[in-house]
Amino acid sequence: MEAHVITLNYVVDQVTQKGRVDVVPKVTHVRKNDTLEFQRKDSLAGKMRITFREKELFGTKNPNFSTTGKFFKEDGLVIVKGPRAGTTLFDCDLLGPDDKVLASSTDPGSGGAIEIAGNR
Repeated sequence: MEAHVITLNYVVDQVTQKGRVDVVPKVTHVRKNDTLEFQRKDSLAGKMRITFREKELFGTKNPNFSTTGKFFKEDGLVIVKGPRAGTTLFDCDLLGPDDKVLASSTDPGSGGAIEIAGNR
């Protein structure tokens, strides 16, 4: 089991007020039972939300995760459950008051991916 840190940097353009998210590394290489920790690099006010597109491949201590695929910092670590190898994407949002999205990773070149290695 290996621990992986994924760093998110939320940036809001002061002129357009449009936000984006930079993720490092862009692709995180993992195996089953590895853990993922999401850390923020920026100092913007707001709440981090990560949405896993294939939520069945991951788990958290949040009982709603298996339904929503949404992860918040207070949910602790994300555990890679597998069961299959392959690459999956996650979306990152910075939420402001009333859960309004201030910055999102849905633009091309933004966001990140998890590559799950097969069991050897």
